[in-house]
Amino acid sequence: RTAEDVDRLLRAGADKVGVNTAAISRPELIREIAERFGRQVLVLSVDARRRTDGTPGYEVTTHGGRTGTGLDAVAWAERAAELGAGEILLNSM
Repeated sequence: RTAEDVDRLLRAGADKVGVNTAAISRPELIREIAERFGRQVLVLSVDARRRTDGTPGYEVTTHGGRTGTGLDAVAWAERAAELGAGEILLNSM
């Protein structure tokens, strides 16, 4: 949930660290991690489902797909890449 958490995981032997809800709540976390450890460390996990309101596209969700965020999945992935996400893992919910 923080850059310090990422530091602890990397020191414990992880090569990459995935973030999801924490980045939705605080997108600047992506930039903080990328600048401090390199973008190759950061994997953004995106949980997405088809929009339930009938409009085309996919919505980012949290809590195992139960809670919609209102964020468009493609727009969120693009923004995350701009902020420094090195990889994006897309999960269909």
